Amino acid sequence: MMQGPVIHKILPQDVHDQMSNRGEFVGWRDDLDDGFIHCSTTPQLAGTLAKHFEGFDRLVLLSFDAAILPGVTWETSRNNMQFPHIYGPLDLTKAFSTHLLIRGDDGQFAMPEDLA
Repeated sequence: MMQGPVIHKILPQDVHDQMSNRGEFVGWRDDLDDGFIHCSTTPQLAGTLAKHFEGFDRLVLLSFDAAILPGVTWETSRNNMQFPHIYGPLDLTKAFSTHLLIRGDDGQFAMPEDLA
């Protein structure tokens, strides 16, 4: 049973594949530049995909219960919305679901049924 809001981390499939066997994720690209791991809520996913993943066709979407993750801080970001940021490493083994997102012929990513 969920204790808190669901938050998601999106990664290119190759980055996820490289990181997944480590169990702990310390960041990639913007995460490393900004000093925290960028995450999104379910309603923020479409905007995050459009803004940060234009050049990618295969992504991995990891979903977490924010209440069980240490270091989650909610901060104002894009469009004045509160985004979940994780200060410190993210334990990938705490993801309760992992989905492969593939860009369709229409240029959009099909969301998993449980998130659509």
